[in-house]
Amino acid sequence: MLATVDIETKTFGSPDSEQDEIQLVGIKPYGEEGKIFLASQLEEAKAELKKHRIIAGYNINNYDIPILERYKLLNKRRHIFVDLFKTIKDREQYFPVTFTDKSLKTVLKVLNLPPKTRLPVEIFQKSQKEWTDEEYKVGREYLLNDLFIEEALWMYFDKYFHDWKEWLEPIDVAKQVHITASDGVFTYKAICKEAGLREEYGEWSTQHSRGGSQYEGGLVVEPTVQEAHGNIICLDFASMYPHAYIQGNLYSHGCKCCTKSQKWHGNKLFPIKGYYCTKKRGRIEEAILRLYKLRQKYKAAGDRRQYAIKIMINTMYGINGNPSFKNVFNINTASDCTLIGRNCLKYARDRLEQYGYKVLYSDTDSCYILDDKNNEERVSLIADCIVQELKAYFPFPTDTFNLKIDDRIKHIWFFKQGDHYKKKHYAYTTKEGVVVVKGLPIVKRDASKIGQLLLTKYVKPMLKEGRIKKSKKEWRGLINEQLVGDVSLAGKTFRVHAYEHYKDGRCLSAMISSKYGPGKHFLIPNKKFGVGKGTRYCTIEEFENEGLMVDDLILNKTYGELREFTEGKWEMDRIRKKGKKHNPQCNLFEFS
Repeated sequence: MLATVDIETKTFGSPDSEQDEIQLVGIKPYGEEGKIFLASQLEEAKAELKKHRIIAGYNINNYDIPILERYKLLNKRRHIFVDLFKTIKDREQYFPVTFTDKSLKTVLKVLNLPPKTRLPVEIFQKSQKEWTDEEYKVGREYLLNDLFIEEALWMYFDKYFHDWKEWLEPIDVAKQVHITASDGVFTYKAICKEAGLREEYGEWSTQHSRGGSQYEGGLVVEPTVQEAHGNIICLDFASMYPHAYIQGNLYSHGCKCCTKSQKWHGNKLFPIKGYYCTKKRGRIEEAILRLYKLRQKYKAAGDRRQYAIKIMINTMYGINGNPSFKNVFNINTASDCTLIGRNCLKYARDRLEQYGYKVLYSDTDSCYILDDKNNEERVSLIADCIVQELKAYFPFPTDTFNLKIDDRIKHIWFFKQGDHYKKKHYAYTTKEGVVVVKGLPIVKRDASKIGQLLLTKYVKPMLKEGRIKKSKKEWRGLINEQLVGDVSLAGKTFRVHAYEHYKDGRCLSAMISSKYGPGKHFLIPNKKFGVGKGTRYCTIEEFENEGLMVDDLILNKTYGELREFTEGKWEMDRIRKKGKKHNPQCNLFEFS
């Protein structure tokens, strides 16, 4: 039986699971009314918790559970915990939205779920003996609301990840593994079920944790040009690594039907380390092939079940080199998989160049070429020839292995660092007008708010037109225009502990805590007023009261994000520190 659980506590500074005191315990059995217990009713709370096998909540692993264990209300051997915060953290990439932060308030807003009410801090910081009837009512209603919205969030996740259940054993579904498992654990459980293997686990040895069995990964070749325009084609080997497993039979190293001399040990194109069965495709390889074909069918039909399968076949490589996943772990298999991938890509590059195409860039399973002949049909025919030639080198070639056109591009740019082009850093515009930006600071999760706005409003439209740079004067004008209307775009959120938590009272977090108290604070970086040395931080209200202007802001992070889209180099805002020589780059990543 599942119940959502939440507690309210009396804190002493910043939240601390080792010393905070329980004020209220809330328990809501699924589909029932919530039950609230006072600190004087903890035995009753313990008896209620015993009725429930699964305990769900938000960020309970880090706070609620340690406190409930300290009060001896929970037993880890008895209960299964579903931390919905961990689900958001581990699986954010699977949601069709982006969370600016992972606070419960933000998550509920983004997912369009009932909102969280205001925390009545002043009540929970008082002793229960001092509560009035009205204060108890307010605290109780607040906790009941939390229980209700956490149950709504759990129900959302249960529905959203419903398709994952199909690949799990009933006992794992009952334990909520479809919500709680990492990609690796989910994939291992699913592949064991699909291939008829025992679900056994090994140990992560010191040798592996320190990189003792590292092997070379995918091939990424440095770009050959700074930019290109016209007919650019991206060719992609669909599911390169899964097909390396399938065609090379790379999980069949332990077969008993072949002698060592009969096993596949590679060839001139694929000088692999392992020895693999040549008489029949292995159970794991067959399972991967079935899943791949099923995903193709689901994808063609627009069936969202294809996403769960996509996770499985793409995660197999990740768990292949991890000894924790005992029945799929083999270092030779993992190493040979990447070798096959690298050499397939090298072979494709060489053949395309022999046919007269300029290869602009290659990454793991993709080739970007300039089609100056403007003949897409010819490119496709050559790609098919390359695939047929590669298949001849495998013991178990499959028709699903292909090299297809993945994108049709009209503008593409690469970026230099020193004398070399950066790998995995590029931008392009497709023939349909879709703009893709990869690897650059302006598209990273920690990009400044003003940078994100400029990307959407100005950078992407510029790339659509085939242009990539503006002058510093133009960018400064656009930045000022946005900030005059909303100075908060330059701010950053800090989360700080109580001042006593910090050994060095001179560090920025300690200074923020000393002035504003523990908790979350949104502050504006500037040159003149607030806490900090060099860069100062103040609230928006202080910024306005002190008469500060846009020119007083420190915007070095934004300048860094615009570096690739600016003519010339930015002069960083000067940050003066007593006794230290000015370094114009020192604050470039202040907000990262």
